[in-house]
Amino acid sequence: MRMLATQIEEGGRSMSRDNSMVDIVDNEDGVDWSQQDWSKYEFIVLTIGDKGHLTRADRRLSARVWKRIPHSKTVLLTISGYDDDPRELWQIPEVCAYVHAWAMLVEVTPDDSRLHRDSLQLLAHCVSAHERRSKLH
Repeated sequence: MRMLATQIEEGGRSMSRDNSMVDIVDNEDGVDWSQQDWSKYEFIVLTIGDKGHLTRADRRLSARVWKRIPHSKTVLLTISGYDDDPRELWQIPEVCAYVHAWAMLVEVTPDDSRLHRDSLQLLAHCVSAHERRSKLH
């Protein structure tokens, strides 16, 4: 999995019109987004994994990007590929396990100022669901 910025108004490449938002998604033609200059963006959509690509290597790649994003930015975390699944992401066991492992890897906490409120909810639900499942097994 590689990371790539997508342009909102052209349906697929680069940044938004005012360059205030960047959407990071996986793409075979990707670049090393861990070296990106994040200062020009206020809102970042970071895809930390996608269906069929929830591996340790995928976690490490998105973690490298996450760790470079300044705390002054707002980040919405996403997992792609589950649009056709009627469940919420936190109800999908492999997603919860992945998000939990990712959160542990990057040492993210609910106090992290970068996280959009929807990302905080995803993390809270996934960590809680993962811990409940772990107690059952």
